[in-house]
Amino acid sequence: MMVFGLPLVAILVTLMPATVSADGVLSWKRVPQSLTRATLTDVLFTDTRTGYACADDSIIIRTTDGGKKWAQVFRGTTGWQRLAAEGRNVIAAGLGTVTLSDDGGATFHESRVPVKVSLNGAAVDSAGGAWVCGMSGAVFYSSDRGANWESRGPARPDPLFCIAVTPSGSVVSGGLRGLWLRDPAGKWAPAFGSSTMRFRDVVRGSGEGAWLLGRKRNLVTLWSCSDVMGGCREFASLDSDDADLARMAVGAGETIWLAGHGPALGRTGGGTRVIRQEDLPGFRGDTRGICVAPDGAVWVSGGKGQLFRGEAAKPPESK
Repeated sequence: MMVFGLPLVAILVTLMPATVSADGVLSWKRVPQSLTRATLTDVLFTDTRTGYACADDSIIIRTTDGGKKWAQVFRGTTGWQRLAAEGRNVIAAGLGTVTLSDDGGATFHESRVPVKVSLNGAAVDSAGGAWVCGMSGAVFYSSDRGANWESRGPARPDPLFCIAVTPSGSVVSGGLRGLWLRDPAGKWAPAFGSSTMRFRDVVRGSGEGAWLLGRKRNLVTLWSCSDVMGGCREFASLDSDDADLARMAVGAGETIWLAGHGPALGRTGGGTRVIRQEDLPGFRGDTRGICVAPDGAVWVSGGKGQLFRGEAAKPPESK
């Protein structure tokens, strides 16, 4: 893959009632839900009204009215770490266990992969097939809603943290020692091989493209891939010893939001192609999950069952 470096600058996003960003004003609102006080490890919206959040106490909650009300739709046997969806197919991954729905989250059923390993990443392909990855380089695939699982990993013992599938069937998975690509024929090849490079998240882009979130020593980096099998370039970076940014969401205009294990958010935006990150004043928990809903709202999940919604603030009325 070809790599081109870009310089760095920084920006602040806070969970205050109104947040001034590089390209406008966001209004943040804490969204109440009383179903769990456990950490909401991920949040995902499939349309403007339907969203999901999963927790490390094994429950999955869903909204069908844009986040005004939430209801518990499943309680499993393990804590969930990651959500993924394609159409009405929704999955959550946990410790050796995956729960799947093919009816938009109305019903779920649990399935165990062949090895009891922590599953950190999940994806659903265009045919509804489920992909999960985890520790010890494990990658598993199911085409029948978890009735059977096939081991499809790159045969490396290094932990994998994230996975995504392009429309053509190419698979990209990142982890402790770099990035792996699997072509539609099933052949894996390393893309980045380094003992100091780790990839924490991948989000599918348009066509065969993808966005990658990585870290090399104390440098947090974003990568833009127009074609995951053809090449990627460094998009932005943040030099920080303590920024543990591990989740990514992509919005309009190449605006990228970042969350992680700590009271912080990061973002790019305004055409600057930079990352800015700072602790969130008044927020003491972890920001764990993040997504951009189809209506452009940014959702953040975190510790103690907390959910936040950020949207563009209305301009002040002129007199």
